[in-house]
This record gives sequence, C-alpha cells and structure tokens, in this order.
Amino acid sequence: MIFLAGADPYQGDKLGRMAVSKAGLRARDRLVLETCRAQGIPLVGKLPYDKFIEQDVEEARLALMLLTRLPAGRLAEPAPSLADARWAYPLMGLVVGALAAAAQAAALAVGLGPLAAALVALAAAALVTGALHLDGLADFADGIGGGRDRAHALLIMRDSRIGSYGVIALILALGLAAAGLA
Repeated sequence: MIFLAGADPYQGDKLGRMAVSKAGLRARDRLVLETCRAQGIPLVGKLPYDKFIEQDVEEARLALMLLTRLPAGRLAEPAPSLADARWAYPLMGLVVGALAAAAQAAALAVGLGPLAAALVALAAAALVTGALHLDGLADFADGIGGGRDRAHALLIMRDSRIGSYGVIALILALGLAAAGLA
C-alpha cells in the first residue's frame, strides 16, 4: 500500500479548510499504520510531519519569546498564534527550571551554602523570565490589598509602581521558594 498522507485537511492549511487538528491527523496516520501492520500489508508512505515540525518549532520559538528573555531569532511569517503555542509553555518552564537548577548547582560547586545557592537559582530564574511572574504577583497583591472595590483594585494593578502589599508578597514568595530550594 502506498500512503501519501497530505496535510490539506489540517486546520491551518489554506486549501483544505477541513479544520482537522494536528492531533487528529496524527491519529489518522497512526490508525493507517496500525491497521496495515495488523493486516500484514507492506506500507510505503510519506507523512506530513515535516510541515508540522516547522510549525512546532515556530510555536516553541514564540513561547520562548513570550515567557523568557532568551534570544530566539525572528518568527517566520505568518507567525503562529499564542493559542497555537500554548502546548510549548510547559517546555519553556522546563528550560527556565533547568537554567535555575544549573545556577544553583554552580553556586553549590563554588562553595556557597544551600540558602545562598537557592537565592542564586531564584535570581537566575528571574533574570531568564524578566521577573514576569514576580511582577504579576506584586501587582495582584497590591490590587487585592489596596483596592476598595473591583474597579479600584484593577486600577492599582495597572499602576507600574509597587506598593507595600506587593513588597510583602514578593518577600514571602521568594523567602518560601528559597527555603524550599535550600
């Protein structure tokens, strides 16, 4: 059997317009392969994964650009949507965690104590991410702590300055994280 699997039913293909997801196309191909194996039918084919691999790389690059400050080059046009790239967010968390762990290991290797090495790891993670999550935590704490009502809380959260609730939240969060890593 010759199986020339096309990607035209894929939801991102401008010609197919059948809106089948990448997972759906992979399931289709897996079904064909398993059926042929079960029936003892020799199979020669080309799967559309080269197109998917290029898209996956662009989506992962977008996730890296959004969630870190690491250099990622330029995206090919048309750029993927943030929704398409969401599968790669946990992978970027793995990258950030690995870099923080490497920083902690290096700090321990040069003789720093466990707490100091944990602080080095947290600083490395903050540098890699641009402290995006820490900024969000501080804004949230300021808004919840200082807002009279919903509108006032949102106004405070949009303010770029940090308040006392934000500072306390950051001290507690980083202190607990450092204690956990130490």
